[in-house]
Amino acid sequence: MKLSAKTIRFVIEALEHYRVDHERRTNSPAISDDEVAEITNDRQFLIEVKKDFETLLEAAMRGRNCVDVES
Repeated sequence: MKLSAKTIRFVIEALEHYRVDHERRTNSPAISDDEVAEITNDRQFLIEVKKDFETLLEAAMRGRNCVDVES
C-alpha cells in the first residue's frame, strides 16, 4: 500500500486527537481504576503508532512524497 505524505499527516493528527481524548477520559472522576489502566495502556500504544507514522512521514518528505507500507 502506498501512503502519501498528506495521508500520513492526516493519520498523525487523528492519532493525536485520539490520544488527547484518552487523556480527557483518564481525568474523569467517574472512571474506575481498571479503566484507567486500560486507557493508559492504549495511550502508550497510540504514542508508539504515532512515532511509526512520524518516521513514515520523514521518509515521504525525503523526496519521494509517498511511501510503501506492508499490509
